[in-house]
Amino acid sequence: MEVSQINWVFVLVAACASMALLAIFIMTFVVHYQKRIIQHEHEKQQEKLKFQSELLRANLLVEERERSRISKNIHDEVGILLSLLKMNLTGLNRNEDLAESEKRKLHNLADLTDKIILSTRSIAKDLQSPLLRDFGFVMALNDLCKQINASNEMSVQLITQEMELRFDENIELQLYRICQEVINNILKHGATQLVQITLSKNSDELVLLFEYSGNGITDKEHAHLLKTGNGNGLKNIVSRLQLLKAKQTLSRDNFHFSHLIQIPLVNEKE
Repeated sequence: MEVSQINWVFVLVAACASMALLAIFIMTFVVHYQKRIIQHEHEKQQEKLKFQSELLRANLLVEERERSRISKNIHDEVGILLSLLKMNLTGLNRNEDLAESEKRKLHNLADLTDKIILSTRSIAKDLQSPLLRDFGFVMALNDLCKQINASNEMSVQLITQEMELRFDENIELQLYRICQEVINNILKHGATQLVQITLSKNSDELVLLFEYSGNGITDKEHAHLLKTGNGNGLKNIVSRLQLLKAKQTLSRDNFHFSHLIQIPLVNEKE
């Protein structure tokens, strides 16, 4: 082979090698660029989720502050006024100059005032449970069950072996609100006489299980209600579950319904 031909072969090989290196460089650049785009999109998504979580937390904090303010006003202002009204009605009823018919009316008004006072206290307690603040979620949930049982509207059985469990303050607050919503939904739509709530805890999660026979929904029906914009109570539960990074499962076996809630306890107080 002549020298000129050999040189030409070397030039051709070098050109091919250069083109191959260029192709590899371009491919590497494209792959790296795509990775950067994916990473950037992931970071944007994470920032968006973080912002949504912080916004949700802020909204719930404002809601709780408003609940606290209303509860305090009901207790300090409305409660006192109602008590004064009851005292005045009782005093008037002692007037010997009043006819029996008038005394009966005053007595009925006093009884009605008693009922309003009890109802007002119950509302204030629902808005902000002193038991939740002072003794924790488990004791507050137990008290909530007792209140429902006393109303004779429905029987609620709470099954737990550890009544003195304490968790992070935010976890306890959100759990209590979730339980209020779930029980309220069952009261309104469940058409049942008995609800069993099982509370258990393992090394890394808290498990709440609501079981009853009557009317209820499954995960599929739950998703449909949320998609169609129905069920404000369900939306509230979902928002609070998101804040706790928790998950729920709604299932049905014939006419037996279960609502399972699993809450990670990464931030639990020891």
